[in-house]
Amino acid sequence: MQNQTNLKDVGLDQFLDLLVKSTVIPQNEIAGFRLKYQTSEDLFEALDGSKMYSNDKLTEVYAKLKNIPFIRLQVIDAGAMELVDKQMSLKFGFIPFHLDEPTKALQVAITNPLKFKVLNLDAVRDLEARIGYKLEFFIASREQVEALIGQGQIEKIDLTNIKIEPELLRKIPHDLAIKYQAVIFRKNTDGSFDLASSNPTDHKLKELIEFLQKSTSIKINVFFSPPESINRVLDITPKEEKEAQVKVTQEVPESDSILKPEKPEKSEEAQDKALNLPKKEPVVSEDAKTDDKEEPKVEIAQGMEESNLEKFLGKSEITDADIKTYANSDQVPQLVAGVLFMAVLDRASDVHIEPYEKDVRIRFRVDGQLTDAAILPPGMIPNIVARIKILSKLKLDEQRVPQDGRFEITVKTNVIDIRVSSLPTVFGEKIVMRLLNKSQSLDKLEDLGLGEIGYDRIIEAINKPYGVILATGPTGSGKSTTLYSILTRLNKPEVNIITLEDPVEYQLPGINQVQVQPQIGFGFAEGLRSVLRQDPNIIMVGEIRDKETAELTTHAALTGHLVLSTLHTNDAAGALPRLYNLGIEPFLLTSAINAIMGQRLVRKICQKCKEEITIPQSVVFEITKELEKLNLSMPMKFFRGKGCSECKNGFSGRIGIFEVLTVSKEIEDMVLTKKSSDDIFNEAIRSGMITMRQDGFIKVLKGLTTVDEVMRATGQVKEG
Repeated sequence: MQNQTNLKDVGLDQFLDLLVKSTVIPQNEIAGFRLKYQTSEDLFEALDGSKMYSNDKLTEVYAKLKNIPFIRLQVIDAGAMELVDKQMSLKFGFIPFHLDEPTKALQVAITNPLKFKVLNLDAVRDLEARIGYKLEFFIASREQVEALIGQGQIEKIDLTNIKIEPELLRKIPHDLAIKYQAVIFRKNTDGSFDLASSNPTDHKLKELIEFLQKSTSIKINVFFSPPESINRVLDITPKEEKEAQVKVTQEVPESDSILKPEKPEKSEEAQDKALNLPKKEPVVSEDAKTDDKEEPKVEIAQGMEESNLEKFLGKSEITDADIKTYANSDQVPQLVAGVLFMAVLDRASDVHIEPYEKDVRIRFRVDGQLTDAAILPPGMIPNIVARIKILSKLKLDEQRVPQDGRFEITVKTNVIDIRVSSLPTVFGEKIVMRLLNKSQSLDKLEDLGLGEIGYDRIIEAINKPYGVILATGPTGSGKSTTLYSILTRLNKPEVNIITLEDPVEYQLPGINQVQVQPQIGFGFAEGLRSVLRQDPNIIMVGEIRDKETAELTTHAALTGHLVLSTLHTNDAAGALPRLYNLGIEPFLLTSAINAIMGQRLVRKICQKCKEEITIPQSVVFEITKELEKLNLSMPMKFFRGKGCSECKNGFSGRIGIFEVLTVSKEIEDMVLTKKSSDDIFNEAIRSGMITMRQDGFIKVLKGLTTVDEVMRATGQVKEG
C-alpha cells in the first residue's frame, strides 16, 4: 500500500494557489473562499458540489495538493473488479481498475478524494490479506467514473421512459432530492427500492443510505442517472406534489419519508412504512396506543432543513394530545421537534433523553430541577437518536463512543442554539441537549441578585486596571453568566477583550471569543499564551483547571491585565487555598486577586401566584440568628408560589445568591501563612462579607425565594 503517509492537509492557501494556477478558479475569488472555508477539504467539497467547476480539473488539483497520484481512467480491468465484490468496493469508496500480477498489486481509484481522510487503514490491511494483493491508491475524478459507469461499478439508468409513482417521489423530501440529486423511482417485488442519483458516490448520500439499510433491513439499490435526467424528474413533479413538499402540513403518510428509519416489520406494507424518521415529545405509554387511527397529517418537506418549529409542525402551541399522536404514529421528526418546542416553552435549559430496559424517559431541566416530560416505548430510541444525529451532523453509524454536535432551531421569535451530547449506555445512546437562547439578552450585572455590599465590591474590583476576579461554585451555579454580565459592562470601544471558553455559550458583539479544543492540544493554558500576544486589556479564562493555567492567569494579572475566570470551590474563601495548593506562590496571590465571588442559583417565587405563609418558629429563630449580625430591620414575612398556569409549580426563573470576598490586610497575612479556608472564611465575615446563606435569607424576606431553596442551595437542608 502506498501514499498513505502524505494525507495531512498542507493548507487552504496552497490549495487556492494551485486552483488559480490550474485556471480552475479566477484570482479574484481567493479572498472570498479564504473567508468562507477553513480547510482544503471544506473548499473541495463545496466546489465539487456546486457544479460550476470542472470536476476533472478540480480533482486533479486536489490530488496534487495531497501528493496522491491522479489517474485518468480509460478502461477498467474485469479481473481487477472480480477481486473485490461490489458491496466491498462501495464500502471503501473505490473502484479496482488494474491488476499487476508480477508485483501482486491491485490498483484502485478513489472516486471521492475526501475518502482518503477517513480511510480505515486497518480494514484496508485486512482486505489486502484476504485477497492476497497489495492495494495501490490513486484518485480519479467523478466525471471519469461516470464515463465508465457501464463497465461494472454502478449501473446506469435513464429515467426518461420510467413512470414514477407520486408516493415514491415523496419518499425523499423535495429539497433533499435537489441537494443529493437523488430520487426513488421504483419498488421491486422483493420489497427493495431503486434509487437514482447523478452523484451516487457522494459520501453523505451513501452514509444516509447505508444507515437506512442497516437500521431497517430494507435494501436500497443505487443507480447512476445523468443530472439532466434527475432534474427532469424533479421538474415534472406535479404541482400538487411540489406543494405537498413545501407546505407546512399535507395529508401524506409519515411513512413516505426516507428520513425515518425504524425497526423492520415483516409485511410488504410494513416495509414501505420503514423508510421514515420522526420528530416530537410525548407523554405516552404502551396502552395509550390504538389500533384504529387515521393516517396522521405530516410535514415531510424540509425534513432536516426546516429549523422553524412552528412552520415544521404547523402549530403555534403543542398539547399533550399532539405529543401522543406523534409518539403513537412513530413520527420521529415531529416527535423530536415537539420535545424541543415544549422544552423552549417550558423554559428548559436542558433536555435529557434516557433509554432504559422498559421505556425511554425524557426529562427537562427547568430552573435547575429535572422533571419528567415524557415516557416513550423503548423501541423508539434508535430512531430518536438517529434523527438528532442527522440534525447535529454526528456519525449515524458510530454508537460505541460519545459524540458532540450542535444545531439551531427557531421557536416563535427565539433563536435557540442546541448543543448535543451522545453517550453510549447499556440500553442505547443517551442524548442530552443544552438549549441556549441566542435571542435572550444577558442580564445586567445589577440584575443578577448581588446585594448592595457585594455589588459595590465587584464594581470596585472591575474598575481596577489589572488583577484577577474569580467566580466560584459548583457546575450550574451561574458563574459564566456572571462573568458575561461583567464583560458586557466592561465592553467599550477603547478596550481589547478576549475570552477563552469551552464552549462559547453566548456570542458577545465587540468581544473576541475563542473556543478552546483540548482534544487537539489547544486548552486554556495554550490559548492563554497566544492571547497574551494579542495585546488584550481584559481576558476571560473559562476555568482554571490546572497549575499551568493558574500560573499564566496570575502572571497576566500581575503584568497589567484584568483577568476574569472561574474556579470549582464550594465558597469564595476556598479559592485561595485551592490556588496555593495548585502551586501558586501565596505572595503572588495577595497581589493578583481583586475579588472572589461565591455563588449559587435559587428558584424565584412566581410573582403572579405568590402568597404569604407561616413557617415553623424554629426556622424563624435560625434565620433571625443568622441575620442579627447584619443589623437589618426587615419584617419576618415568608412567601411561596401556589402554582398557576404561568409557572405550574410556584417558581419562575432563578436568581443568584452571592458572597464577595476582597483581600484585606488580615486575609493577606493568612494567605502568606497558608491558613485554611475556614480561617479565611471567618476573617472575611469579620471584614464585612455577607455570606451566601445570609444573602439568600435576605432574598427570602424580600419575597424573592423560599427558605427551602436557600437551605438546599447552601447545603443546609432543614426539615419542617
